[in-house]
Amino acid sequence: MNQKPEINAFSVNIHAAACTNRCRHCWVAGDSKKSQVSTGQVMFILEKLAELRPLIPNLSFFIFDEPTVHEGYLEIFETAFGLGLIGDDFFLPTNGCVLASAPDTVWNRLKSAGCNCLQLTVYGMERTHDSYAGRQSAFRDVIGTIRRAGEFGIESYVQIPLHPGNVRELLETMEYIRSLHPEGAARVGWFPFSWQGRGRTAPRVRWSDYSLLPQVVREKRSSILQEREAIERICSNSDLSSMAATSSMCDVLTFQIDRDLKVICGGSCDGGGIPAAAPDLRDRFCLGSLGSEGFLPLLTQYSTAKPDPVKLLESISWGELAERYGDAANDEIYYLNDLPQHKWAALYLLETLHVSS
Repeated sequence: MNQKPEINAFSVNIHAAACTNRCRHCWVAGDSKKSQVSTGQVMFILEKLAELRPLIPNLSFFIFDEPTVHEGYLEIFETAFGLGLIGDDFFLPTNGCVLASAPDTVWNRLKSAGCNCLQLTVYGMERTHDSYAGRQSAFRDVIGTIRRAGEFGIESYVQIPLHPGNVRELLETMEYIRSLHPEGAARVGWFPFSWQGRGRTAPRVRWSDYSLLPQVVREKRSSILQEREAIERICSNSDLSSMAATSSMCDVLTFQIDRDLKVICGGSCDGGGIPAAAPDLRDRFCLGSLGSEGFLPLLTQYSTAKPDPVKLLESISWGELAERYGDAANDEIYYLNDLPQHKWAALYLLETLHVSS
């Protein structure tokens, strides 16, 4: 019997489209060869998600890899808006490959569908960005999209991943992006690569690079740590040490939906979660396929009969992971939670489930 889910927020990441880029840190490992889910299938997913509105207060969705290359992306967002799935906090992740040259009619339709914010990634100035994005003219597309978005009152949130290739030009990049909209329509943030997807092997900023970063980044010293420092902080803090490996910095339960409507748990609100950190184990997080009964049976299954990898992660703490898998000699920098939730958790699962990666 399906029970009313006792969760406040639920999100689905729909893997429906390919991508023109091949970004080095991409957690979905996007590329141009992936098949496309039909518009009808995406509409089916959205309709089933909307059925949960009486039961779950906060519902959201994202289309991956690059939503705007999907032939029905405008219709999809308009339908989602009509279903009440696009609220004031909705943002559209994009690399700008389509929107940079889109006509006014497209931008007006996006605006009417509640798209008031874009999320874009910039790796540095033009040469650096195109190299890390894996496509020539990728930088021009991003910049063109930011400019066009401003014309229609759509905000742009630009995230800059920290990597060895942009430490010397990070401040220049941030200032350039902000100059596109001096009135503040383009916000800029930065982050270390997450240990997911291609980010597991992407070049990472080391402590030796830290002094080269601009002051605005160095001021955030408490939020980015060498692995050695992360181990020390976790093991010396009883609250952190006792947290389960499944503990998240957000309270959003996230499922991934693959191209065959297979539903994968273990996701996170800002990425692919542990299935992206240990892609060889992805199928072991499968709850089944989305059918006519919708998400409720899958949510019930998740609450009553979680897959083995989730049970394992619920049974081990951050402190145990730090002691067993932390590398005190590693001077690469991370967000604190990225290590226990992704890197160390993946190593633990691969070892425990006897899977070689």
